Amino acid sequence: MDRINRLQRNHPEAFCLMTYKCDSCKKEEVLWNSRDGVTPFIINCAFCDGDAVHFNFRSDRFMPNYCPDKGQRIFVDMTAERMREIAELRFEQAKGTPYEIPLENKDEFVESFISGFNPGEPDIVEWSE
Repeated sequence: MDRINRLQRNHPEAFCLMTYKCDSCKKEEVLWNSRDGVTPFIINCAFCDGDAVHFNFRSDRFMPNYCPDKGQRIFVDMTAERMREIAELRFEQAKGTPYEIPLENKDEFVESFISGFNPGEPDIVEWSE
């Protein structure tokens, strides 16, 4: 990755190491934002699946050339495949609820759900290299 000037970023959290703390288990996790995009204020905790909150913004560290550790979670742009996976999961989760959608409307629902994602939508993945 080329060196990125802090002043050339579109978002203050671009290419930063950011700390999240879980409201439930109180554990902290450092994630790297591998892109020039926004990140959520609250994410699922990696340890207990509670809500982890981005806190102490002043401790975010601009690290454009950072190399994550194997297994470390990072923010990436969501892929079209991941958007489809999430949309299909939501369709399945609605089964047996008042929000269930007839099977013949699944494709329309999935496409509509996907259209609600913004370009550069953040996703979290585990670094594997």
